[in-house]
Amino acid sequence: MSRSIVLSQCALRLFLWSIRDSWLAFCLGMLFLMVCSAGAIAQTDLANDAIKNGEFSIAADMANTATRSQADTIWQNLAAAQMQTGSHEAMANSLTRISSDEQYSRTANDLYRGMRQQIDGNAGGITMNDFRPLISLIESTIAPDDWSATQGEGTIQPYLSGVFVDASGVLHRFQPDKSDSLDSMLTKTHAGTFMSQSNLRTLSLLQLERESMSCALRHEPLPLELKFMAGIYDLQYLIVDVENRDILIAGPAGPWQISDEGVAVNTETGRPVLQVDDFVNCLRSVFFGEGRFGCSITPRQENLAATQQFLETSKLNGKQWRAELQKSLGMQDIEVFGLPDQSTSARILVEADYRMKLLGMGIETTRAKVPSYLDRAAESLGENPLPLDVARWWFTLDYDGISTNKSRTVFEFNGTGVKVLSETELLDAQGNRIHTGNAVGPTKQFAEDFTKNFEELALEYPIYNQLRNVFDFAIVCSVIKREGFDKQVGWQMSYFGVAHKPGDLVFPIESVGVAKEVVSVMNHKTKTVRNGQKRIMHSLVGVSGGIDCPASKWVNEIQFERVNSSSINQLVKQTNEANKRELFRDIRGD
Repeated sequence: MSRSIVLSQCALRLFLWSIRDSWLAFCLGMLFLMVCSAGAIAQTDLANDAIKNGEFSIAADMANTATRSQADTIWQNLAAAQMQTGSHEAMANSLTRISSDEQYSRTANDLYRGMRQQIDGNAGGITMNDFRPLISLIESTIAPDDWSATQGEGTIQPYLSGVFVDASGVLHRFQPDKSDSLDSMLTKTHAGTFMSQSNLRTLSLLQLERESMSCALRHEPLPLELKFMAGIYDLQYLIVDVENRDILIAGPAGPWQISDEGVAVNTETGRPVLQVDDFVNCLRSVFFGEGRFGCSITPRQENLAATQQFLETSKLNGKQWRAELQKSLGMQDIEVFGLPDQSTSARILVEADYRMKLLGMGIETTRAKVPSYLDRAAESLGENPLPLDVARWWFTLDYDGISTNKSRTVFEFNGTGVKVLSETELLDAQGNRIHTGNAVGPTKQFAEDFTKNFEELALEYPIYNQLRNVFDFAIVCSVIKREGFDKQVGWQMSYFGVAHKPGDLVFPIESVGVAKEVVSVMNHKTKTVRNGQKRIMHSLVGVSGGIDCPASKWVNEIQFERVNSSSINQLVKQTNEANKRELFRDIRGD
């Protein structure tokens, strides 16, 4: 036999042996997988048997030693069983152990629908921060004939801010009560013991949603640490932790108290803390709306026409002149768009706009170096009054940009966040406002000075920092959507988002009184010229404008600035070391 034939036979034997070994390996592998699968099925079955027998602690122990997917199934079944027995606290705790956000959201909604079936039809679902039953009780037991509900003059609101709305939906200025209310004392006590001041605190948005949802499933009100988002008062960073499948925000934080105007503010800085209602409103606006919101306070055309005629023909003076002018001006309309129009966020927009206009017209004063429109107009008055016009001022975004690290996992927001723009509008005889596209004189100067002194004004008027908090939320949510971070970490937004099926459990936005109209605010200045022989008067009778926050459009159009900042790099390192999907954690102490 030739050498070539021998070599061929050897090669054939090796090939057959390799096939046999491969087949053997394949069979052994399949056997191993079957054994493992059988073990997994056996463990899940054992856990289910324990649940059926009411041995919940044994099932929980099995879940703690199971693989991730097995554990999620066991916790899901355990939560369902606990719901059936009425153990809602234990059910909520089991739910939080489900690692998959998709499975958690689906299970929570299924359980919620099951709970709704357990509750009789008059329950009407689960709500949070609902003060209506308490308000109804007060109105029915304490001086029942004096409340607006029974044609009286009294009104009651769960929280009072810088403005309030009466029973007919009209906006008024609120004069704060300087005495400590029970609400204030309780919150001050709680806030003082809850947490210490922190230069930088991270807050998990996914855990915030889960814990909020758990409270709803347990029929419990939202704890203050969730409502006020761990006490953070300045949103500085957005952090994406892909490894732990989490999205965080970060900023300085600390204990809070309720101010005289009913606003939760940091005890050290006086800045309003973040509120979960505002975050949810912005999240829904960006992900399930147009990503643009705002408000407007607008004079009515017929009233402007009547005012124009009055000023040209009236021979009255003094108090009679002012009374008739106010009557001619009448009411202005308030409109909120892009957000729930009776939400706390809507109230912030309306109040910030209203208070800014009061400053512009000289009705309210400020310690900041921002003279009112009329103060400026009086200085520029010559021998003839300035033409009647409408000053248009409105708030909008004012960010210098967004910085990010090389891996695009940390985003830092730069700039004041809020500015005031202006336009001088002219009026015709019919009261039509003629847009000029630009601002001149006192109208422009007031807007520029307001923007320049925004930080000082915000310390004096917390409402402007509340507005900045809402703007910050809108920008954060827009970045999350633009970059697809929700998909990267598997965030379903089932509770903070909107209902996809009838009966889904979603975060209930607190409903407050937000006005639909406001009495026109007017003011005027006089100046004596020519040795006291002539008095020149200038009136500001109409102020329009509002708030415009086009967050999604702004974020989608800018380029993120890539930086190699030591503070950002240090933040990445600290977050990676510290975060284990906890609700909040202090990265830097006080």
